[in-house]
Amino acid sequence: MRTNYGLPFIGWIVWIVLFSGCSTVTTPTPTTAPTTGNLSGIKDYLLGQTRALVTATADLQTASNRYYDLAQATNFDYASLWQNQQREVIAALNAAREAWITASPIYEKMEGIVAATLALAQFDVDLDAGAAGNEDPENAVSFDLVLPDGRTLPKPGNLFGVTESTLWGTDPAFAASVTKAGSA
Repeated sequence: MRTNYGLPFIGWIVWIVLFSGCSTVTTPTPTTAPTTGNLSGIKDYLLGQTRALVTATADLQTASNRYYDLAQATNFDYASLWQNQQREVIAALNAAREAWITASPIYEKMEGIVAATLALAQFDVDLDAGAAGNEDPENAVSFDLVLPDGRTLPKPGNLFGVTESTLWGTDPAFAASVTKAGSA
């Protein structure tokens, strides 16, 4: 069934649309200062994400410590380590990569809250957004990375970035050097 509303009906619609935009809208003036409202949902969300991040990064630390223990047992002779314990090295690196793949998106889900909260913003710089000091001093992380052998990497970049580069070998500064057995 077809309804023919005709020109008068369409005319009314056009008139309403055109003139509704011309009406004066008054916004009431607040009589009191705005309140922050109930932020408990945001707090609960952030705490839940934080708990998940703690679990994922603990798994990352466990896998990283396993790799470190393997390397230390060979006096950091990476060629020998690879030659003699390849299966264990692969298992430790894969476990660390899997933990990183879990942890990074968890942090991304909470990053907006962390970065936008003045008291927490530096955590975002250090964890995920900060640059290396030699690349962008104004947006650099706030820490130096001291290695177990005593070397210091000054403001190397954010922790997720350094860890990712280390696990996937994308930055030579964070990769083990393997040239021949007995050298690192």
